[in-house]
Amino acid sequence: MDLKSYIKLFVSIIVFVFAIMITPRVFSSDDTDAKKIDPFSFQSSSYYTKGGLHLFMYGDVLYLKANEEGLEFAGIMDNPSSFFSGSSTLEPVEKTSFYSVNFNWNLGFRVGVGWHIHHDCWDLFAEWMHYDIQNRKSLHPDPATQTLLIANMNAQTGIGSPNIHMIVAQSAKEKWKLNYNILDLALAKPFWATHRLSLVPHAGLRSAWIDQNVNQTYYDISNSANAFVASLIKNKNKQEFWGLGIQAGIKTRWALSRRLSLFSDVSLSPLWAIIQLKNKELIPDAANISNPLYDVRDYYRAIKFSTDMELGAQWDLYFSHNNCHLGIRAAWEYHVWLNHNQINHFSNRTYSNSYQPMAFYKDHGNLSLYGASLGIVFDF
Repeated sequence: MDLKSYIKLFVSIIVFVFAIMITPRVFSSDDTDAKKIDPFSFQSSSYYTKGGLHLFMYGDVLYLKANEEGLEFAGIMDNPSSFFSGSSTLEPVEKTSFYSVNFNWNLGFRVGVGWHIHHDCWDLFAEWMHYDIQNRKSLHPDPATQTLLIANMNAQTGIGSPNIHMIVAQSAKEKWKLNYNILDLALAKPFWATHRLSLVPHAGLRSAWIDQNVNQTYYDISNSANAFVASLIKNKNKQEFWGLGIQAGIKTRWALSRRLSLFSDVSLSPLWAIIQLKNKELIPDAANISNPLYDVRDYYRAIKFSTDMELGAQWDLYFSHNNCHLGIRAAWEYHVWLNHNQINHFSNRTYSNSYQPMAFYKDHGNLSLYGASLGIVFDF
């Protein structure tokens, strides 16, 4: 769904809910029933209604920015005249800046449904969060004053010479695509800690599907001997992540009045994960080099940790003789996955004048999503 579709969906839900609220027969004729609902006198701090099915549902429109470490694909060196000295060692340079994709903002959503269990005032709920985005970056340095250095490149493109330590290009681009899905099934036990402060510890199961593709393209490539290598080189990397484990945390709510409250939520999730990696490098127009240069696949299991944090405000209203509750909330939130980036990088390297072809390494990096959310909660 694009931005317009999300906006239309959210506006439609808001209009529908308020259409119900302004229907005269829905509300009490006076404020008598409203006075019977005292949010500070409940045994539970959850939004229990006077009657009805004791079910609830909620939805949030998310406006998030995704950021991941370890996606650098090229560097631009200023004043590179001293770089190519003809020796097997690199000369000092004045400045080199490395680049990854531009991390932009995009829309996502979160929906949930639950049941207020009457016995001992427990809440059972299921929640799904979805977010996807594509980010890009292109580099076009000035060849008169700058040199574009290629990162993560297999030095077979150096035509096999151990004295060639760096491949350069005239331009480069990178594309990063992220598809993010989180599914939670949890129990919560709300209770009042003080007259206005409530605590809601919650725990349950979490499953995560997080896939990412990182594609890098380099144009007009040459080596440090100014020998032409290829007009085009492509690196294609894919990481598929599936995890299952525990999600546990605590939510707090500060009731400022009978209508307005502040809330926060912090949770931690250790997941047993299956990670699949695919790495491929291609030189489409090279007749003397086999294609692909490499096509490597990796599969392993690991324990991965994530944390979620949220801080916001909510406005509440009881209606239909207190058989229904509506809450409108806005929040700022963070979602951090530790060392989520596991993509392999391949290159020839020289260690102590020893040439080692096809060395590989990982740039472990955290995946983080942060931004704002706006949503509604409906109890009935």
